[in-house]
Amino acid sequence: MNIKRLLSKQYNTGDYIGGAKDLIMRTMFYVTGLNFILGAGTAYMVYAREWLDIKLFMILVGIFVVLCGLFEYKVVIPSNWKWINQQRYKHGEPLKEDIQKVLDGQTTIGKRLEKIEENLGIAGRE
Repeated sequence: MNIKRLLSKQYNTGDYIGGAKDLIMRTMFYVTGLNFILGAGTAYMVYAREWLDIKLFMILVGIFVVLCGLFEYKVVIPSNWKWINQQRYKHGEPLKEDIQKVLDGQTTIGKRLEKIEENLGIAGRE
């Protein structure tokens, strides 16, 4: 058995695992925000309150959050969506099948149109 092939194979487990993970991740957004606020308050009280004003500390934390947001927006999100789209295409995206049906229909219509043009004696015109 080829171990590389076994480790790289992906499995179709339906939507339950992905749905549960998505819901947990969306819930963790709120928990993480609360945790960040509490962590920043603790960090200020333990490490910085003697030599740094609370307003300056909050400004620095705000700048850090904005820089992280910019990095996510400029670098991570485009890469993430490219990966997600590749996964969707690879694992049975319903739109892929719909688009193929449309393309097949266009091919059929194109062939019929060519026959009609031939019958009318206008083949080759554009």
